[in-house]
Amino acid sequence: MTNAPPTAPAISLLWPGVAPGEAPGRPVAHIDAAALTDLGIADLVRGVPRRHASTITNILSSPPLDAETIAYRQEIAADLLATPSLVAALQALLPRLVDLGRLNAPEWRDQTPLHQVIWRLGQLELLVDCVTALGEALGNPNLTLRSRGLRSLGDYIRTLAAEPTFTHLMAELPRLRAEAERIGSVTIGVNLDHLLRPVAATILSVNAHRFAGESLLGRLLGRRDAGQDSERGIGPLHTVPDRVPGLTDRPQPLLHPLFRDLNDILASTARTIANALGQYSRLQGGFLADLEPELAFYLNGVRLVERLQAAGFATCQPQLVPANERLTRIIGLYNPLLALRCLEGAPGHAECSQEIVANDADLDGQGRIAILTGPNRGGKTTYTQAIGLAHVMAQSGWPVPATAATLSPVDGIYTHFPVAERLDLEAGRLGEEAGRLAAIFARATRRSLVLLNESLASTSPGESLYLARDVVRALRLLGARAVYATHLHELAANLEAINAEVPSDSPVISIVARAEPLPEGQGDGVRPTFRIAPGPPRGTSYARQIASHYGISYDKLAATLTRRATEPRGEEAASHDQGAG
Repeated sequence: MTNAPPTAPAISLLWPGVAPGEAPGRPVAHIDAAALTDLGIADLVRGVPRRHASTITNILSSPPLDAETIAYRQEIAADLLATPSLVAALQALLPRLVDLGRLNAPEWRDQTPLHQVIWRLGQLELLVDCVTALGEALGNPNLTLRSRGLRSLGDYIRTLAAEPTFTHLMAELPRLRAEAERIGSVTIGVNLDHLLRPVAATILSVNAHRFAGESLLGRLLGRRDAGQDSERGIGPLHTVPDRVPGLTDRPQPLLHPLFRDLNDILASTARTIANALGQYSRLQGGFLADLEPELAFYLNGVRLVERLQAAGFATCQPQLVPANERLTRIIGLYNPLLALRCLEGAPGHAECSQEIVANDADLDGQGRIAILTGPNRGGKTTYTQAIGLAHVMAQSGWPVPATAATLSPVDGIYTHFPVAERLDLEAGRLGEEAGRLAAIFARATRRSLVLLNESLASTSPGESLYLARDVVRALRLLGARAVYATHLHELAANLEAINAEVPSDSPVISIVARAEPLPEGQGDGVRPTFRIAPGPPRGTSYARQIASHYGISYDKLAATLTRRATEPRGEEAASHDQGAG
């Protein structure tokens, strides 16, 4: 064939202008293993097949920084969300792309010539199958694709499918496959000595049919079973065992002289097919196999979004603004992990979207660093984590769990969440916390996102407040967006001084996880509303209500002591007093 197929173009679905599987050469955000754990990325891909879960985690851990790449991915995600039929077709294609990737493995090239021919035939058949299926999926006349990535992929597939080399291959494959399958058995002639012992053997013919051994019934009765063909042997069929004790692999047939002769004959047959396949040497399926992890990334993102939407949760494509604006503005934000846990606990439970409280998040020039206080179990950790997940999903090209969002890309997400105490740490818990904080400031920039959750809570309240105050001052100097969820209400109450001490364009503000009094008749305590909004800390009032609710306020403890003093003491108490005397 004189018409060579087109070389694989730059059609990665993750990176514009880059071939699939190649290094993008574009900057990505820094998200280390600790941040992936704190953000719960593993839970975000839970239920995904292991092969794809690791791939998706790797992609989410390196989200792009440039607006062009993020928009490129958003377009593809939007197309897929708008065309369920395309999603179904691509989902059905994934297993075949996995098989194509396996056939591209280099170990196949170390096989015998015949095995190499069979391998190449299988590779080309899968290539034709995948190109045909992908062309039908992307070329559906009922689809209107707007994304550059899917359109360019469709254009390439159509161009490839129309090439004379490819069309000739499609026509020739059935014949070549039949030629390969024509080799089903060989006929061997065996010479015997005067004692009827085999002394020599030779190959008589190569056959298309296969032989079978005589059945037990036939051997016992001396007759052929009904319905059996003439190629059944008069004795049992002896086979080379799959495994031999002491060996890890199937015995190598080439170790036997007869099998070695057979291989030479088969190699001659294989050469005929190999020569025919040589004209298709430029047809390779590597670029399609490299698309498999990228398609898996999008398809699982679409599945996540569709699951949330089906349960009544909002999702949206965020609007991107320049990174130097350092803006995070999200309306109706919720934590997708909390939503998934609710749905897993009660599949199809329509009330999950009503039970989970959505909040707004604003980190901008009016308040770029937020000190988040509120009652225990009031949603502080969930909210802090949700902001990080929204940035990961947005920059990766997925819709975000919110009603609306406007975001500046971040160049890194740095987290400092509580970790289990380790007895092997020489510096102790506080030393470990301080070391992790120092590492954050050694790398974060003014375009980063810093999420602190109960940091520096392992020491005394006085020391915690002193250390936390210095950390917040440093965050203001850094200029990064940050959320610091803490029980240190005094820290949030003294923000005017911190803002005055450190010159910066990144104000520190107070936001509060709200609580409300218990209904009448249920005591004097409070219950969290899980609503988070700007406002001064309410630590003292919350503490007073919580103390009253659990019966440990001064008034309630004093009443307990007064009651005990006036109540008659039992015999046990009296005997105890006598014993003590």
